[in-house]
Amino acid sequence: MPMDFERLTEMSYVDLKTVAEKMGIKPPRNKTDLVREIRKGFKEYEEYKHRKIDPYTWGEQIGNKGKEGITYAVTDREGHKLAVKTFKKTKSSEALRREARLQKLAADVGAAPNVVATDVINKRIYMQRLDRHLVDVIQEQGGHLSETHQRRIVTILRKIDDAGVFHADSNITNWMLSTRGKIYLIDYGMAKDINPALIKKVGTSTPNLDYGTATLVIQLRKVGAPDSSYSLLRRHIPEDQQRKLGL
Repeated sequence: MPMDFERLTEMSYVDLKTVAEKMGIKPPRNKTDLVREIRKGFKEYEEYKHRKIDPYTWGEQIGNKGKEGITYAVTDREGHKLAVKTFKKTKSSEALRREARLQKLAADVGAAPNVVATDVINKRIYMQRLDRHLVDVIQEQGGHLSETHQRRIVTILRKIDDAGVFHADSNITNWMLSTRGKIYLIDYGMAKDINPALIKKVGTSTPNLDYGTATLVIQLRKVGAPDSSYSLLRRHIPEDQQRKLGL
């Protein structure tokens, strides 16, 4: 299992000495130096893995740093271009598997990038690489979201509702396009299964369509997008919710 570097200083000198001996490190006399040597040893191992074990060539960072980690462009040994979402070492294996599983369900209906591999040891999800963010497209279009894109967004939200996945974070930065211009909803770190308990809690069996459209309309209005950028989206927000949110 990967070492939690943040907790090394909380360990006793005796426990740290045991770790160091297993790593083949001659323990220094004081705890501060011992922590430093263990960190150095693990860093050297990670660098070795990237050079000798990791089957991917790593490229540039994609987008901004997310809530839980960072996404990078990678290329496998066959030349296939992928993206890898990397997580903090503290992310549990169960949570990582759940995120990958829910993204796979969304990908099966064409709403999310395909999941290629899941690495619970190194805390990574490898997936289909997308080309650019919807935010960039909106900027290129003078701050306007076309009706074509609005229709595609509504279709995706309906599809993931049908797939039983509540994304729960469908803000505008989580929409990306492929090289062919197809839109996808990314980042399933907050996603949940749509089950009776969730339906009772949120009051709808179609939470993505009901809440996802509202999220986008609110964000588009905040940045001063014209009414035509969200007129189609707004039609799919329940009337009581429109009144409640002032939409």
